Amino acid sequence: MRRTRRPSLAVPHWLRVLPIVFAAVVASATIAAAQTPSLEALITAVVKIKTHINPEGTTVRSLGRDRDGTGIVIDSDGLVLTIGYLMTEAYAAEVITNDGRTVPASVVGYDHESGLGLLRTIEPLKVKPLPFGKAADVKEIVGYLAAPPPATVLALLAEEIKSDAALTKAVAKAVSRSS
Repeated sequence: MRRTRRPSLAVPHWLRVLPIVFAAVVASATIAAAQTPSLEALITAVVKIKTHINPEGTTVRSLGRDRDGTGIVIDSDGLVLTIGYLMTEAYAAEVITNDGRTVPASVVGYDHESGLGLLRTIEPLKVKPLPFGKAADVKEIVGYLAAPPPATVLALLAEEIKSDAALTKAVAKAVSRSS
């Protein structure tokens, strides 16, 4: 019997990264002003994650067999915080640092309530972890904006102005270039 490979569910990149960016903003907002790391230091704590799922897994149909996402290094021994769907039913995981090093990792745990999970690399990543602060130190809530990708905005705009054919063509051309 020949198996056909099902295409994995296409989750937009901005949607995969948004929870991690939000967690990084919340965590970094709690750091005291004297301890505020540079943007470069914060970015090095963000890593790429690849997981491989058992073909018989119940989530393969909806989430795919090979999943990619991001995570945040939260300790010096290679503990990585990420979005949980990446690791649901994973039999293998790897973490890729910003300098291109790939290190195998194992699943530590998944919290269904928060939707977050933890991976641990088999060796330290040699990456400075994202520092955590204290909730009591937060003086005001930092706002954020979650917006759809530009192609979606342009497509919605085109839908609204269908009566102007020239403008619709221009918007359609821009949408096809940005997708």
